[in-house]
Amino acid sequence: MKKLSMILIAILVIVFGSAFALVMFVNPNQFKPLLVEKVKQQTGLDLNIEGDISWQFFPAIGLELGKTELKNPTGYNSVNLLKVQHVDIDVSLFALLEHKLQIGNVRVEGAEVHLETLANGQSNIDALKKKPNNTKQPQSTVSPSGTTPQSSVTQPAETTTENSQRWQVSLEGVDIVNAVLDIQNQQTNTYTKLYEVQLSLTEFAVDEWTSMTFGFKGQHNNQQFALSGTSQIKLADDPIRSQLKDLSIKASYSSGDTQIDSAQLDIAAFQLGKANTIEYQANGTSGTNTFDLKGKTSVIVNKDFNKIGVDAFGVDANLSGDGLPQSPLKVSFEANMAYDLDNQTIKLLLTKAALNDAVLTGNMTAELTDIPKVRFELASDKIDADVFLAQKNDKSGEKAKPNAKGEAPSASGSQKPAPTAEKEPDLSVLQNLDIAGQIKIGHLILQHAQMSNVAMKLAINRGQVSINPFSTELYQGNMTTKITLDARQAPAQYHLIGTIKDVKALPLLKDVADKDILEGTANATFDLSGSGLASTAIQKNLVGKARTEFTDGAINGINIPQLIRTTYARIKGEKVTETESKKTDFSALTATLALSGGKVKTDDLSMMSPLLRIHGSGNADYINRDIDMLVRTSIVGSLEGQGGKSIDDLRDVTIPVKITGSWEKPKYKLIFDDVMKKKAEKELDRGLKKLDDKIKDEKTKKAVNNLLKGLFN
Repeated sequence: MKKLSMILIAILVIVFGSAFALVMFVNPNQFKPLLVEKVKQQTGLDLNIEGDISWQFFPAIGLELGKTELKNPTGYNSVNLLKVQHVDIDVSLFALLEHKLQIGNVRVEGAEVHLETLANGQSNIDALKKKPNNTKQPQSTVSPSGTTPQSSVTQPAETTTENSQRWQVSLEGVDIVNAVLDIQNQQTNTYTKLYEVQLSLTEFAVDEWTSMTFGFKGQHNNQQFALSGTSQIKLADDPIRSQLKDLSIKASYSSGDTQIDSAQLDIAAFQLGKANTIEYQANGTSGTNTFDLKGKTSVIVNKDFNKIGVDAFGVDANLSGDGLPQSPLKVSFEANMAYDLDNQTIKLLLTKAALNDAVLTGNMTAELTDIPKVRFELASDKIDADVFLAQKNDKSGEKAKPNAKGEAPSASGSQKPAPTAEKEPDLSVLQNLDIAGQIKIGHLILQHAQMSNVAMKLAINRGQVSINPFSTELYQGNMTTKITLDARQAPAQYHLIGTIKDVKALPLLKDVADKDILEGTANATFDLSGSGLASTAIQKNLVGKARTEFTDGAINGINIPQLIRTTYARIKGEKVTETESKKTDFSALTATLALSGGKVKTDDLSMMSPLLRIHGSGNADYINRDIDMLVRTSIVGSLEGQGGKSIDDLRDVTIPVKITGSWEKPKYKLIFDDVMKKKAEKELDRGLKKLDDKIKDEKTKKAVNNLLKGLFN
């Protein structure tokens, strides 16, 4: 036993003596040329070690490395591929004998990594991927008997037995100071850089809480960002049981006119298989708009990492600025979500999505395939779309301000801005969508039109859009339409088919156009199509037909019986009184409208009342907003029915009325030359009838008739 002890002591003396001698008498810096040569042989890159190399073997195995650089090949922007100012690491020697890996504080200062890809696809790390040419082949030894010794089948069993003993790993700490990661890609013309990278870990051991701080600043092309944070982590032997708590991350971001001044994410605790509360907030500016948002949610990630549940995901935001449809704008969002990674599906139950007073609820599912498949059902009690359009309309309707001299801007052609060509909207995104669902709105206000019980079914499938049907109740009637849009071609093609039933025209016109030109109950059918969605393209390319019918109504702004009466009175030299309202009653007003080339044309305008029969034709230009029509009016009853005196001597005479001018101020003109001619012919016929009774000779009668009728030809 004494001899065995002496042998062990001798071995320890030899080992530690050798280590002491190695440290005292061998300078590791003398290996620099060998390291440089080997790196050159293996990678073709130049290694430059300017700092000193030092080591220690007791009481810990340690290595300290000074300034070291791995040079880039020629042709790259960065001089170095890798660079480090200082590295220090050590491992406890005696702890290894007890199956404990105790690593001291690891400190890395000034580490830089520069990754670069040239336009031809060549990268500066390609050299590190090369396999060495002088790889040694494994040698097989043969026993003196000529047989191969037992294979390593039994050896791993011993290794497995040895490695099955549990190793305890601990780390005193990690400090990474002022690190840099620089990535340049000339193929994609992108640039990313992380700098001032800091990481600090306190004493680190399994099943023990460890404090961590981290941070960096960065740039991606023209985007600037920064991030910093603190947390505590606990690693377990089974990574699934690892935990995190007290995570707090702060960040900022800027790109062009978008600025996130402050963003923060806080997680009180996080563990797989449990509900984890997450809070977040951000504020900043985008263009002329400002935003301030905050929210809270609960996230559950299962231990297989294939299902994620998000409960009570909420965001409340306040936005303001001239670029918004309405300012200030309050946004609220509440939903529950479930994400299945195996099936690549997302389910969303929308509790609330609100823009000020407009609130949506519903549900949605999505399959994340190459073309996402989305299905939804949404509903809202009331949406006033005009509050979001009002600000834009106000801006577009602003009056021109006078110049410094107090003069209004000239409207002459020399100062009139040249019209800019309208661009078609980019609908290419629709070709990568598969969306179908329905929307129901109890009360919708759009362009001041009041609609109720709005229902629509929407489908978007690889560039083809269908709304079938869109139905709504409005102004004591209803409307149903079918709309299709083909965005697979440019310009986009569209088609509209629909019907309007029993809609009261007057309140609709008052709400939408602030005009009372027409009263009555409207019924209509239409079939329209066109190409191009720019405003002028719609006006120029819209083609199709519409059939309209108004019953029991009136045309306001003109009293045709009064117009006839006063004009006829002037011709006769009688006194003219205009005390009646400018209104023409009718029992039915119908027309077939043909739309093409920016004009709507009709050849069968018809209006009937107990007093009048009107038939007309003409066209209206809805690009220049003018009208050119001729209507022929026949008096079939007493004009006293509209409060005027009777002019029965014009009964059954057709009176042409010319309507021209702008839509806003149309002009009406009676063509009384034809009226008087017809009147004279009527009186002549009456006189001839009396003469016929008195003239018995047929030749004389015929001669008189030809003579008198020739006066009007």
